[in-house]
Amino acid sequence: AAAGYLLPTPADNIIVKVGNTTLTANTEYTFDSETGKLLIMPTNGFTGNVDITIYGILQVPTNVAVSNTTATSATITWTKNSSATDYIITYTAGEETIQKQTGNVDTYTLTGLTPNTEYACTIKAIDINSPKTNSAEVDAHFTTTAAATYTITWNANGTTYTTTQVTEGNAVVLPAAPASC
Repeated sequence: AAAGYLLPTPADNIIVKVGNTTLTANTEYTFDSETGKLLIMPTNGFTGNVDITIYGILQVPTNVAVSNTTATSATITWTKNSSATDYIITYTAGEETIQKQTGNVDTYTLTGLTPNTEYACTIKAIDINSPKTNSAEVDAHFTTTAAATYTITWNANGTTYTTTQVTEGNAVVLPAAPASC
């Protein structure tokens, strides 16, 4: 009888590939050293010479934090993984989901956000040369601040006018031409 070797079941942080086939967790794999064949139990008819490649899964980014939150932006920071080449940030508000690939950095500022809105955000480490090794996602949540409001008072022809709740970035139509503001 041929000598057999039981390959370890892939762990959470390991991917084992045979050719283009990824081995499945909790399946028995035996390699016959005399024939050079991998035997998969229960058998599915796959036998033959194989090249086995083991990929390590990237560790998740750690110390993820959101800071400098304004009405239209927020900064996300994390501790980088030394093996990652890039990071992907995905953020969602309501029905809209946006994904950004950041490059090999440890800080990214999201811009163009909606004031006074709750965002769900995830970040994961990736290796652009080996996409099967991407890390799991880490969650972060934040709410943008309300937009700043201002009160404008002006004088036109001896009458004082006041408007309140003017939001930054919005146009204001004055009911009378101001002599001064």
